[in-house]
Amino acid sequence: MLVLLAAGLILVLVGLVRRGTVNTDVVDDEPDDEPRKAAAPARMDAPDASDAGETIEAHEPDGATSARAGRRNPKLIILASMVILFGIVAVVISQTDSPGSTRETDTYVERTFEFGSANAEVTVPLLLTEGDPAHEADHVFEALLPVTGVKTASLMIFESTLVVKYNSGATTEEQVVGALRAAGYTP
Repeated sequence: MLVLLAAGLILVLVGLVRRGTVNTDVVDDEPDDEPRKAAAPARMDAPDASDAGETIEAHEPDGATSARAGRRNPKLIILASMVILFGIVAVVISQTDSPGSTRETDTYVERTFEFGSANAEVTVPLLLTEGDPAHEADHVFEALLPVTGVKTASLMIFESTLVVKYNSGATTEEQVVGALRAAGYTP
């Protein structure tokens, strides 16, 4: 997902650059009363001889691009900055474990309950009634919802144990084990 986000961000920025964040018009800084002669083509072959040798003149509107020549467009710079900032925020948010998020690997299923750091940990052996511990993890985590101070809980699939990290100022090991026992997950 992060790779797709980064690729999309790069494509947006490349598109902004190609849309013309830089004006490449060549403009004469000194005003003159005569119209400038266009660089291409200097002469045109015409069907009759009276048109031969004429030059094409290009007229620049009053104050056309001389004020913007070589400068970056502020609106596009602001837009590009906002896109980059949004991308960075999205990446940071996707990498942090927000409360209620669940992460599953081959060996454990982990749920984040609250933000913050834990200063205590308890490992509790579980009695799982269903054959699939990964499926049972949601029910085990629900049993811990009423316990304040629980930061994360990790169900170790092969060992059938639950590692609970919590804030000892908000809850105790007995409260954690008691919630699991009341739900029928511990002996």
